[in-house]
Formats: sequence, C-alpha cells, structure tokens
Amino acid sequence: MQGSWHELRDFLQNIFHSFQPKGPPRSVPSQWQHDAIAKKTGWDPHVKGGINSRSHKLVESGQDQLRIKATACFSCCTGCFAIPFGLMLFGVGAAAFSNLSEYGGALWGSLMGICCLVLGSLLVLGALLVIFGLSGDTVICRQQGCLWKRGLYGAQRLVDKDSSLAKAGHDRKMPLEEVYAVQLLSEFVSPDKFESYMIMSDSDDTIRERNIAMEQAQHHSYELNLVLRTGERITVMDQNNQEGIKEAGHKIGQFLGIHVWDLI
Repeated sequence: MQGSWHELRDFLQNIFHSFQPKGPPRSVPSQWQHDAIAKKTGWDPHVKGGINSRSHKLVESGQDQLRIKATACFSCCTGCFAIPFGLMLFGVGAAAFSNLSEYGGALWGSLMGICCLVLGSLLVLGALLVIFGLSGDTVICRQQGCLWKRGLYGAQRLVDKDSSLAKAGHDRKMPLEEVYAVQLLSEFVSPDKFESYMIMSDSDDTIRERNIAMEQAQHHSYELNLVLRTGERITVMDQNNQEGIKEAGHKIGQFLGIHVWDLI
C-alpha cells in the first residue's frame, strides 16, 4: 500500500494531461548548454497546472536537516468543502434511518439512508486521504545522507519503477550524492479553450464579471525541482509564492552545495 495514493494521483494526472494540447518542449537554456546533465533534464514544468496558493514552506530542523512541509492553510483548505459536505450527507443518512416514515417508508427511507451514509463516508475519507497525501513532508537529511517524502503509508516513490535508481533500491530514499542541481521554473496557468468558453459565455454574468472570472482563473505558478544525475526530477514545491520558492531553492542549493538553475 506504500505510496498508493500518489501513484493513483500521478496516473490520473497523466491521463488528464494526455488530452491537453502540447507545444514543443523547452530547450536547454544557453547558460547550461554545455552541462551534460542539463541536456538530459526536462525544462518544461514537471507538474503542469500548478497551485494558486502558498502550499509549502521550507523549515530548518537543526544544522543537518531541511524539511519542506505543507502550510496549515493549504492542508485545511484542501478539505474545507468535501469534509463539511460529507458530514452533512452523513447526517441526512442518520436522520433518514431515525425517521423512516418521513422519507417514503421503510424501503425508500432505508435506501436513502444507506446512500447518504456511504456517500458521506466516502467524501470524508477521500478528503482526509487527499489532505494527508498532499501534506507529506520532504526531508533532506545530511546526517543520513539521503532525502525522502513522507506519505500516508510511509515513504513515497521518488522515481519511476523503471528508473536505474529504483532498480538500485533508491526509489523511496534517495542518496544525496545523486542530487545534482536545484531547478526553479515558472509557468503561466490559464484556462483551456473549453473552460474559457464556459466562463465567457455565462449569460448570468455581466461582461465585467466574466473578465474578472477569467483573470481569477489565470495565475503564475512556480516549481522547485531537485535534478538527479540521471536527469530525472523530484518536485518538492509547486505554488504561487515566487519569493518564497526562490529563497527555498537557494537555501537547498547552499545546504547541499549544488548548482541552482534559476529560471524564475
């Protein structure tokens, strides 16, 4: 079960993004064209879409450890809709069982109660899985000489199953000597054609309200990746806080004594 939530999330993301229009990949920036590992590294965002909030922050845990952890606001807001709605359904289900006659008799009241209890439980459980799954810390520890990401069932998988690093037993705990550089990227996120059409064709809103909705749907997102010597990348931050992610990237680079490829 280890890392199963993150594997499911990555699978769904891959399916979703496979239907999105793709432009040509970004080329290696001129200042790193002579770096062999930079040539093997992707320069497009590793996690497309970004997050329009400050989701994570860097915390120093003594001289030999850094932690990238989710902010309290991000963790709470992730489930702020699903959990109350799930609890409401759970309450409706309990009420249906206690007042069967008011809900169409024993048969229909029981069916409604069961459906509401099941849906409410699934919503609450799903929200909790998302909160715990997205809130796992990334730990960079010089004392142990490795980094890992905490997940709901233990350490998450950091690289693909087919990676040479995974075959060497480093899929969940990555030796720090394999980390070559910090990569800082920016991405402008905007609605696709269908979403834009739905926003701009909403007859219930004025033209001004539609334009405001379009502006709110657009944002800049910034990504902090750790680049491995194989050219693979591990994303440890993806958020809209430009100053915070730049500061975190340069601190990690200084902490590990590695290159910082800053394109923000």
